[in-house]
Formats: sequence, structure tokens, C-alpha cells
Amino acid sequence: MAGIRTTLHIGGEKTGTTSIQSFLSSNRSVLRESGILFPTSLGSANHELLAIFASPTAGTEDLKALLGLNSGHALDSLRSSLPSTLLREVSESGCSEVVISNEHCSSRLTEETAVQRVRQILETFSTATRIMIYLRRQDELLLSAYSTSVKAGETRPLRIPERNGLIYYDYLKILNLWAKVFGQSNIIVKIYHEDTLFRGDIIDDFIQTMGFSNLPKTLPRPQLRLNRSLDLTTLEFLRVFNSHIPPILAGRVNPGRSNIVEVLERLSGDSRSCFDSKELARFFALFTPSNSEVARRFLGRADGRLFPESKNDPGQPPPSLDLAEAIRLAAELWAYRHRNS
Repeated sequence: MAGIRTTLHIGGEKTGTTSIQSFLSSNRSVLRESGILFPTSLGSANHELLAIFASPTAGTEDLKALLGLNSGHALDSLRSSLPSTLLREVSESGCSEVVISNEHCSSRLTEETAVQRVRQILETFSTATRIMIYLRRQDELLLSAYSTSVKAGETRPLRIPERNGLIYYDYLKILNLWAKVFGQSNIIVKIYHEDTLFRGDIIDDFIQTMGFSNLPKTLPRPQLRLNRSLDLTTLEFLRVFNSHIPPILAGRVNPGRSNIVEVLERLSGDSRSCFDSKELARFFALFTPSNSEVARRFLGRADGRLFPESKNDPGQPPPSLDLAEAIRLAAELWAYRHRNS
């Protein structure tokens, strides 16, 4: 195969990736007619199988459990068959461009050997590969990521990460890793902020950055706000709920949770910061030197400024959940279940 260009969108997490993936998957046939393949062999919308394929034994256990790949046999089968399956899909599509999207590539693949495995599978068909990533202010990411982690089963209160947990927020380390394997000239860095996104919209910005000028202007887009953050009370309710009914039980998805997260998203009000603004400022300041280096090296900004000023409201103390609020939410969940049973 000659002349196939691949764009690997590696996130980062909490930068509208769910919306991008929903847009790409719902318009897969139109994209293919335009010569752009959004593969199904790596996942229907989120290409999680790529991160699982490339990851070491640790780091993606939760993804493996959710996809039923937590047995050694299933994982070995995936790793032996995925390269040829993907190659066949690309070859049969006749497309000259391939788009792959998975945010776990930036957050879970933290070793060079894992990123090399990504390069090896892409090189079976791609003659040119570019890596695309959106970056979000670390203080905003911390709050949004905490909401997501609680929805995934976290039981601990929100806290500033320890030093060994900061790589998730250290964009310079992430970019250096991918640039070492794919070359700095092949890294596309975008800023996830309404003031910097094209037309203030993540999908418009993605389309423009990809250069998809020939796509119809009326393609359907996600109608709902996907992967929504929870308000303080609802978030605290779910955190405590997780201690009693965890999402994963004996290595399998726990059916006892049903659609608890989806229902709580519907019941939740507007989310607000649940950390003191001074604590958030101190956390963000940890990355001032590395953010400046990213701005200079990857965006050509001589002033070293990576992000606009935050528009977050001043933070609040961590949430508390009193008995009355817990009963209110439990009653709303009960009523919702009976309305929709």
C-alpha cells in the first residue's frame, strides 16, 4: 500500500475526546466515501484496543476487564491477531487516510517500549504518521479527571497527586516520549480552551486541524453533552456508593450498578470546582517550567505561554454529604428507576 497517511489522536483525556470519537464513528461511512478510514478493528468508537495492545501488563487492567480481555489467553489472542486484522481493514477500505483515536495512549502508555509498539503496528500500513493531542490546563484537568475517576469507581476524596502521579499532567514528558519515537515534526499540539478552539468548538477545531475541507457541512454531531462532570453533592454520593457497589467485581463488570452513572448525570446540576482556588493555583504552578518549554518547542511561542487564564470560579471546600442530601438523591434514583422500568 502506498501513500497512506495516519493521524493518531492520543487525547489527552478530558479534552472532548468522547465527542470527537462519537462524531467520527457516527459519520464513518461518509468519511470512508471521502477516502478517510475510521477503523472498527480497534474499537467501534474509542480505539481502546490499541492502548491494550501496546501496554505492558500493568496500566490497562480496567480497560481489559471492561472489554473481557483480562484472561491471558484473550490478551495473547488480541496481540497476535490485531496487526493483521487492522492491516486487512485498511487494505480493503481503499482509503488514503486513516484516523485513530484513543485518549489512553497519552495517559497509559508511559514507557518508550509501549509507544514503539504503537509505531510498529502503524508501520504495517502507514507511510506517514502524525500524532495529535489536545492539552488542557492542569488545574481544570485535575477537577474533570476526578469526576471521571469517581464515575469509574474511585472511592478516595479528591487530592493533589503525589509526585509519582504527576506524569499524567506533565505534558512535556508526554510529548518528549512521543516525539522521540515519531519525531517532533510529526507532533500536532492543540490547546483545549474555548478561546483557542476554532469557532470555540472541539469538533470544528478537529475537522480544521485534520484538513477535512471536503466533508459535507451538515454531518450529524453528538447532541448530548457527553461524559458530563457531576455536581459536588452527586459526585460525593457516587464516591460513597462506589465503596458499597464497585464497578468491577471479581474481575468482571458488576451488574449490580446497572446504569447508576448515566442516571446521576441526568440528575446532576452544574458542576463547580471542589478544591480551594489557592490549592489549584499551587498545583498549576508546579508545571510552569514544563508548560513554558512545551509552548516554545511545540507551538513556537517565544513568550512561553501555553494556556489562557483560567475562567473557573473560585473553588469551594471539598463536598460533604449529609443524610438529607443522601436520602434526596436515593429517592430521585428510586423514582427514576420506576419511571423507566
